[in-house]
Amino acid sequence: MKRSRRWVGGMIFAAAAAAMVAGPAFVSPVRGQQGPATRPARQGGGGRGPSLSGDMRAMGQAFQKIVAQYKDPTQNDSTLTFLATFESNVALAKGVLPPTITAMPEADRPKATEQYRLDLRNLLRASLDLEDEILAGDMDKAAASVKTMQDLEKSGHDEFRPKRGG
Repeated sequence: MKRSRRWVGGMIFAAAAAAMVAGPAFVSPVRGQQGPATRPARQGGGGRGPSLSGDMRAMGQAFQKIVAQYKDPTQNDSTLTFLATFESNVALAKGVLPPTITAMPEADRPKATEQYRLDLRNLLRASLDLEDEILAGDMDKAAASVKTMQDLEKSGHDEFRPKRGG
């Protein structure tokens, strides 16, 4: 019995030590990459790394679900899950500059970068407000937060999304 406890204790110690050694490799997603202030969006497919289009696509899909069901209290758990996904992708998108900014003259980039990040901070704030309002059952305020999020989406896309066509 004593030997069995020692073996289990040794295994726990070994697992904890392995986690401490390997942990930093999993915690630091930007290890060996440029800092978020200058990291441009990844162009095209393949490989790993930041993908603004992927983050934005995931945000859009989650937001569609949120808009479709936030008024239904029986859907709260699902809506809150979609909000968590949305919020995570807003935070990720904030660290990746859109191609419209990276293509700007160097002198114009700081101001555009500041505006882009401000827009995403405001979007994140509105989504957190929506989360609070859903939990409180305040659908009037929730509707106002959804409208704010829709307005921020439109203005952000108008300003920072590459123009399609010609």
